[in-house]
Amino acid sequence: MEGNVRASVQKDIDLIVEAGLREQDQVELNAMDADVRSALEHGIAHSSPSCLTVTVNSLPAAMFGVVPVQPRCGLVWLLGTDDILKVSTQFLRESKSWLGHISKEYDLVGNVVHESNSVSIRWLKWLGFTFLGKQGPFIEFVRTNNV
Repeated sequence: MEGNVRASVQKDIDLIVEAGLREQDQVELNAMDADVRSALEHGIAHSSPSCLTVTVNSLPAAMFGVVPVQPRCGLVWLLGTDDILKVSTQFLRESKSWLGHISKEYDLVGNVVHESNSVSIRWLKWLGFTFLGKQGPFIEFVRTNNV
């Protein structure tokens, strides 16, 4: 089974909402008082240079991108379904390259992760992010590029 990455399309949102998010992603959105459809619609509308979708067997398993918040600074994000686990080895192997691709326009990218999301915290450390501090149940993380 192989996953692919392609440009996101609006229908991806419907399919991810229908499939349901990974429990960790849903916990984060709940703590932010946000819903998955709104979060994905914001991501597809505002990510630059693009919003991308990971597919498994041609179906969307995750969407990710960087939303600019200041000149040369952006919020990196990813929301996915449990199907991402079906291609976890490939996803891990390729994620550094994809992070480089989506963050190349930025000097700094970061966001927050829920303190209970140990899988994402380990992955973010592996990707080279630095953890700064806590805000409520969230831990801030950042990574510098081109600096």
